[in-house]
Amino acid sequence: MTVHVFFSKFFLSRLNQQKVKLWQGLAFGIGVTILFHGIILPVLNLSPAPWNLPFDELFSELVGTLLWMWTIEIFRRDLRNRLTEKPDPEF
Repeated sequence: MTVHVFFSKFFLSRLNQQKVKLWQGLAFGIGVTILFHGIILPVLNLSPAPWNLPFDELFSELVGTLLWMWTIEIFRRDLRNRLTEKPDPEF
């Protein structure tokens, strides 16, 4: 849970960068999934290697992370629009 809160704060702090907002945060979510569930967690022996996991578990982690990042971006965009009464600069 702490890791998810940390990444939520990191994601929100980096949202002025176009690369983090790419595809409404989905590109960042894919990167986080690959980095953590594919590399860091197996290296720390906190989860098995990705090739030792069933496809449905990998798919679930990816979809869950994508929904998590997309939800944060939707809330951020809505709050920004409400507080500043302006859309994001790229729109």
